[in-house]
Amino acid sequence: MTEGTGTPAENNLPDDAQAASGQDAHEVAEIPEHCLRWCFEVLAPAAPEIPPYDLCHPPELAPETLARLKSCIAVIPPLPEIWHKVRAMVESDEASPRDLARLVEQDPVLTSHVLKWGNSAIYAPTGAHASTDVAHTLARMGMDEAQNLILESLLPQIGEVGKKSSLEAQHIWFHSKAISMFCRQLAAFSSHIDAHHGALYGLMHDIGKLIILHLEDDVAQGRIHAHMQDGMPDLQAEWQVLGYTHIDAGMMLALHWHLPREVHRFIYFHHHAGWHTLNEWPQDEHDAVMLVHAAHMLLHGMQQTAPPGGVWEKAVRMRLDESEAVLRHRLHIPLTDTALYAHLQHDIDRLKLLFPELYPPDKD
Repeated sequence: MTEGTGTPAENNLPDDAQAASGQDAHEVAEIPEHCLRWCFEVLAPAAPEIPPYDLCHPPELAPETLARLKSCIAVIPPLPEIWHKVRAMVESDEASPRDLARLVEQDPVLTSHVLKWGNSAIYAPTGAHASTDVAHTLARMGMDEAQNLILESLLPQIGEVGKKSSLEAQHIWFHSKAISMFCRQLAAFSSHIDAHHGALYGLMHDIGKLIILHLEDDVAQGRIHAHMQDGMPDLQAEWQVLGYTHIDAGMMLALHWHLPREVHRFIYFHHHAGWHTLNEWPQDEHDAVMLVHAAHMLLHGMQQTAPPGGVWEKAVRMRLDESEAVLRHRLHIPLTDTALYAHLQHDIDRLKLLFPELYPPDKD
């Protein structure tokens, strides 16, 4: 296996090709726990021969459902212009944290938000003094994470009507930030996808679920939850109850917010890796979709004993054995590296500090 560059765990990467001794991945005698291969081959259920919801030929939305979605999304405020400036700056190879700081400092509320989270336990070293320097704080976070934090702070508040909905929204944000964080780090192993795109895809992939929280009442959400508790996949449950899925809602919201075309396209394909073979979806989407798929596999492995996670708590990604080739030969992710898994687990534990209502601090 080709080694990647970019994370501390790479200094001690096992050679997966040697471990497999030229055999197929399923012929490996033992799979160590707490690694991506363990999550992929042991924890993830195999995809059914016939997808429960055909993503390649999805059913057409009823006219009244489409009109209802459009009217709901139309009243959501657009993203402010500063976000588009931030995105352009982060994607520039010449931009620095100091350049981004000058842009952030034009907005006092955004500046306060960046300093608040930049000085939190997840970003600040233990014992470090609180920083009042925006550029220093952004450098501490990293440009990609700063982009995500800024985007999250600028997003209109949707899906947060009442205490229950607020907690549901927090579950979605925790999940999205975790996937984004994993994508940013896993992207470092490959030259085929850059970290800031991987991080953005991870953050935005489930944005349509916020529309469901915003638009649908507790009864409808409860029915989706009940179907999933009975083992129905999330997209199938959403379609059966609502007549649309979070993919439909996410694509419409991405258009409304004028998000980059590649984000809109990614939202459309982000579930394909769990049900459809690689030849059934565009080759140029394989790397990004499999990166996010791998991040989901890892998060599921780390969250098996997590507290109840709301409507989508039973959502589990399925596996297609052929897609492992993308993880190995395109993304070059070290599938049996337990040190990488432990590193990512540590990051998840730190991320939980930002969500005390979901993960109350240990009082002992």
